[in-house]
Amino acid sequence: MKQGFIYVLTHPSDPNLYKIGVTIRDPMKRLAQHNRDFTKAAGRIVEETGQKWELKEYHLVPDPYWAESVFWGNTHLADIPFLGGTEVHKLEWREIEKALSAAKLAGVRPEAKKERWTTLRKITQK
Repeated sequence: MKQGFIYVLTHPSDPNLYKIGVTIRDPMKRLAQHNRDFTKAAGRIVEETGQKWELKEYHLVPDPYWAESVFWGNTHLADIPFLGGTEVHKLEWREIEKALSAAKLAGVRPEAKKERWTTLRKITQK
């Protein structure tokens, strides 16, 4: 497991349109990918509007995929069975702030903690 970033992109075409994602690479490089890959939802919005996504904020997290899961679990979208594979949604900023706070505090997946503890116990018992 590698540490990485959870990030929030905004789009100038709509003040409530956000792209939430995670990456283990530089968030600015990930932003550039979103702005040029027209096969994905974020890129199609760029292609349709002629306007590029902007990086609003990003946060270093120890387990980005767990942080992303915790983020979505703290939004009203958590009640929807399947999000359709995209993180582009219309959301209110206060909901994003609440979900980001939870994501930043999420730490690592509980299973990962257990695996580390088990490995550490095996090493120290030798």
